[in-house]
Amino acid sequence: MRFNKVIEGAGKAITIDSGGIDLADWAYAMRGVSGDDVVTIKSNEGTFNQSPGNGTAEELDQTTINLLTAVRTDRVKGFLAAHPKLVAVG
Repeated sequence: MRFNKVIEGAGKAITIDSGGIDLADWAYAMRGVSGDDVVTIKSNEGTFNQSPGNGTAEELDQTTINLLTAVRTDRVKGFLAAHPKLVAVG
């Protein structure tokens, strides 16, 4: 019941591109992940680069595009070792 309330509230506050996966299914799949397992990575070096064609969209810088390539090719650890400033701390 509490989870449903969280999903309801979050759904009104944020937009998620889930790739067609139901948010509840995604959250269930993440049930074994703790906060110590999560690393926050900054895109666009932590700034919002407004897209010239769409003011509500973000334009990605080349480093962020390279980060997404590292995600796709399962090379994130090495990428972040080379770009430590992208790892959010605190």
